[in-house]
Amino acid sequence: MMAGYFQSCEREKESMFITSLRGGIVLLPISILFSWLGMTWFWWLFIATEVISPAVWAFALRLNKTNAEQADVWQGELLGELNDIARLTGEAEAFCESKDATVKQIYYVTMTIEEVCVAIIQNGFSNVQNCYIELTLVAEKNGSFSLHIRDNATSFNPFSLSTKKAAQDSDFDMDAMGMMVIKKQSKDFFYRRYGGFNSLVVNI
Repeated sequence: MMAGYFQSCEREKESMFITSLRGGIVLLPISILFSWLGMTWFWWLFIATEVISPAVWAFALRLNKTNAEQADVWQGELLGELNDIARLTGEAEAFCESKDATVKQIYYVTMTIEEVCVAIIQNGFSNVQNCYIELTLVAEKNGSFSLHIRDNATSFNPFSLSTKKAAQDSDFDMDAMGMMVIKKQSKDFFYRRYGGFNSLVVNI
């Protein structure tokens, strides 16, 4: 599950590390060990591999996660309440200010969070109570900010929605203007549907 989650978030290193643990690093020595115990115990190697692999991953994650790295990431959740968007944008703004972001970066980060979350809730859910949106904002070493948005809505790309509506002169939606500005001002963006979740990455 974690390997699939990291792959959907474009965190290939974490996904590859977990897959390598299960597929070789842990599996091979465990296979040798259980082969010495005879056929009665041999089939337990699969359970042992699944238990030891996440334990090794968690230990390695704890060793590599320094205080500086922790401070460079902000996370938030939206559970179907539009009123929570104001709280999340406030927290993201405070995080950006603590990382010496420019006024322009702060504006586009908060704008992206607000516009994308509203678009997802209005277009991706038939029942808002089932809404779950996960936000992760990373302060990159090059001075930019990477915003990761993950949700459990139906297959929906907010950027394609704005492009479609902007192309229809007779049905132009002014609410899509914000999405168009974000699309134009972001350094790059990426959307994918994986494992039942929509994942959107915007670099600002």
